[in-house]
Amino acid sequence: MTFEKGTRIRLSIEKIVYPGRRLARHEGRVYFTDEGLPGETVEIEILKERASFVEARTTAVLSPSPRRIPARCGHFSACGSYQVLPYSEQLDLKKSQLREMFRRLGTGPLFEPEVTASPLEWNYRNKIRFSVRGSGPDVFLAYHSPGSRAAFVPTDGRCHLASEASCAAARTVLEAVRDGGLTDLEDVEARESRTEGTLLLNLFWRKRRPEKAAAAVRDALAARFPVSGLVSWAPGRSGRSLPFLEDGREILLERAAGLTFEIGAGSFFQVNGAILPLVLEAVSEAAGLRGREIVADVYSGVGTFGLALARSAARVFVIESFPDNVRRLEANIVRNGLGNVEVLDGSAEAWMKDLAGRGLDTVILDPPRKGLDPAVVRALIERPAGKIIYLSCNPATLIRDLGLLGAAYAPASVRLFDFFPQTPHIETLAVLVRK
Repeated sequence: MTFEKGTRIRLSIEKIVYPGRRLARHEGRVYFTDEGLPGETVEIEILKERASFVEARTTAVLSPSPRRIPARCGHFSACGSYQVLPYSEQLDLKKSQLREMFRRLGTGPLFEPEVTASPLEWNYRNKIRFSVRGSGPDVFLAYHSPGSRAAFVPTDGRCHLASEASCAAARTVLEAVRDGGLTDLEDVEARESRTEGTLLLNLFWRKRRPEKAAAAVRDALAARFPVSGLVSWAPGRSGRSLPFLEDGREILLERAAGLTFEIGAGSFFQVNGAILPLVLEAVSEAAGLRGREIVADVYSGVGTFGLALARSAARVFVIESFPDNVRRLEANIVRNGLGNVEVLDGSAEAWMKDLAGRGLDTVILDPPRKGLDPAVVRALIERPAGKIIYLSCNPATLIRDLGLLGAAYAPASVRLFDFFPQTPHIETLAVLVRK
């Protein structure tokens, strides 16, 4: 049966598949929609028909499941609509999704993942970013709709995944925008140090940095929040956004695993500081270092994993290409007095062939969502390390990469760390040993 776009039909949700899509079947066809729990009857609106399935969105839940609980906010769909499940069931769901994905790889029962819950179910994020939409008195804070850069979900400027201080600071920025009739602000981002109890605010301007507007925002924040720094970002001649320090300093300091990490306004750092110590402990245990090993942290960021292992290793190489991360990484090595760490400035694919020939005992991989570059995989297969510890934010690319690395490595364990409660995201720690 063929439906026109916008047609509405009723379906029964069969299950939730990664990354949070609701699967239903109707008259021999597969449908994916965005809301609904298994067993619920929902009304959906057809968005697009594809060769093997139909894309839709849920317009109403007609027969709610007894498992459904009230969502805490009206914009929860922007995070993937897991708020309607009790947290324990979210963990069970993610575990079953990961198990099913690994079974497709053909690895068998070895991949029965251990699950580590986040110590905080709510208010765990140390970074939150809102888009500023509308104009004049009708300006508001919004999130991007899932999978879209052009559609937005309005919010009231509150997010239960971040701290109240971060959200209140964003709302104060919105007030300054509204009161001052500012039109050029596109996004506001609040970063928080749980160690210092301070905030770093990033302002992203559409075309240019309006000095008076930035000053108005600075003054609005100054009297109300412990803001350690305010940074404006505006497009440069190349089109790439460039930072300008408006006030204070452009870094935060955070402590984890007995180390102090300097985090820049544009640096990558794990957003769930509550679960990070548990991950670092697991990585250290998996590495099993005795003081004489050579370690490589291939996607190092500001050095979170490589520096944590440096105290137990003979030598650590850290690869990083993003300029702000490199600056913070070098500062963190000095700040923590680590003399056995060498920074390799550049991409993983550019460095890995050379690095793999240095007799690596342990390799830490924490790549972006796209997973490993083929050049990294080839280098690790041609000159295998003793062990790979792979932290992934995308199980689909993790499973792909493990299949490729299987030519030289055998899987030892898989563990799910729930970095992102109330969302479909899955963070996985896989340990591989050389065959």
